[in-house]
Amino acid sequence: MSGWVVAAVALGIAVIAAALAALAVARARRLGRRLQGTERRLEGVETTHRQVLEHFRGLSAGAVSQGEHLARLEQNLARLRRRLDQVAASGGTDGNRFNQAIRMARKGTAAKEIADTCQISQVEADLVVLLHGPSQGGGAGESPSGSPEPGGASAEG
Repeated sequence: MSGWVVAAVALGIAVIAAALAALAVARARRLGRRLQGTERRLEGVETTHRQVLEHFRGLSAGAVSQGEHLARLEQNLARLRRRLDQVAASGGTDGNRFNQAIRMARKGTAAKEIADTCQISQVEADLVVLLHGPSQGGGAGESPSGSPEPGGASAEG
């Protein structure tokens, strides 16, 4: 009988081992499925990360381009201000008209009225208002740089 007992114990151990192996295989399959799901989610996150990075690079390049464009516009505006001040300071009939136009613009006068009063073109009046209007911060009697107005601060005439 002792052979039967040993055989029964061996069979019991084999059944238990088979059951544990089956549980281990089932658990490994579940972990494999979870791992696959996690890998898919990770791939999705990586794809989203690449897309966000591409968008960021595009926005960054656009911002740099806009900054460069703005710097060029500011340089052109400064050049136009200097040129207008030169014309106004040059004296003569044109200089007096532009001095008067600048004073009117600083007081908030509309470009149309400046063009009519000073006998300058509408484009010139628009430019004077753009460069010397109240929104540019130039007070009466001063250029935007804070220096005295070219040609003095005489009354309009």
